[in-house]
Amino acid sequence: PGTRDGLYWPPEPGAPESPVGDFMARASADGYSVGEEDVEADPYLGYYYRVLTRQGPDAPGGAFDYMVDGHMLAGHALLAYPAAYGETGVMSFMVGENGVIYEADLGEETLEVAGAIESYDPGEAWAVVEAE
Repeated sequence: PGTRDGLYWPPEPGAPESPVGDFMARASADGYSVGEEDVEADPYLGYYYRVLTRQGPDAPGGAFDYMVDGHMLAGHALLAYPAAYGETGVMSFMVGENGVIYEADLGEETLEVAGAIESYDPGEAWAVVEAE
């Protein structure tokens, strides 16, 4: 009682805000829903975001699904990519639960390439982002 599960929930009067605010829901690459209404994605700081629900063979620990009985319990990862390649950004980013951030230039076809990414799988095309 008095706690919530998850990172996002719709705002409610008198209730605490979710840790991941509305900006993240609006920037979801797949769009989002408000009640019965489907809403198109709205990039946040020029990027779309997608939660990845599994990882591939190049991820630490190998390939497996994060979903267990419909709940994301076995891990988590996030993909961020520019909404307009060359205008809002060039690099795409991927981060897993270990906190290591990877980057890759997916090229002019970023929207199509990123749209096909379904798992956290930082292979040869992805490089670790070094802290400055």
